[in-house]
Amino acid sequence: MSETVLPSEAISPKQRILEVGFGTKPAFKHGGTLFSNSDLEYAGIEFLPGLCQFEGTLAASIGHIPFKDNTFDYVMMRSVFGMFKDLPHYPPEPFDFEEVADDGMRESFRVLKPGGQIAILEENTPWNIRYVKAYLERVGFQIKDSAVMNNDWEKLGRRSKWKKLREPFFNTEPTMGFGSVYFDDPYIVIGEKPIA
Repeated sequence: MSETVLPSEAISPKQRILEVGFGTKPAFKHGGTLFSNSDLEYAGIEFLPGLCQFEGTLAASIGHIPFKDNTFDYVMMRSVFGMFKDLPHYPPEPFDFEEVADDGMRESFRVLKPGGQIAILEENTPWNIRYVKAYLERVGFQIKDSAVMNNDWEKLGRRSKWKKLREPFFNTEPTMGFGSVYFDDPYIVIGEKPIA
């Protein structure tokens, strides 16, 4: 797969995925099964300019995603909520967490096609899963599934629900907070934009 981000706004028969806040570790470098599909178009945005070190990253606000309505089949975020909540020195400018979360969920809902899914993975700085679900539901998403990694990565079997839900997006070991220490149990929440 090419490492170039594809910002095309044309209607495409291909499946399209948007990764919000990928920083220096885009999902397609982590072996998710979605990325083995040659008909997949991938786009990524990063809203912290200091993390825009990956060639092709689009710098954009999570509150103003620069794509048309109903563009993507999948939107994914990895450790976005936890980063904002637990690491207040990011971003360097003052910001309102509630506004970022609400606007980000609203914008994610807008750019998803009806029936499209959002995957929120909180791994290195997990924030309470109930709040993440509440933000999704508040803008209209239906919660399709969720799971918590309640064991060490090495001890998880192939039948682990958390591994199965995460597998389309990432097949590598989750990012850790500091070395091998998690701040809390990593989790994944899958939401779906209803078909009208």
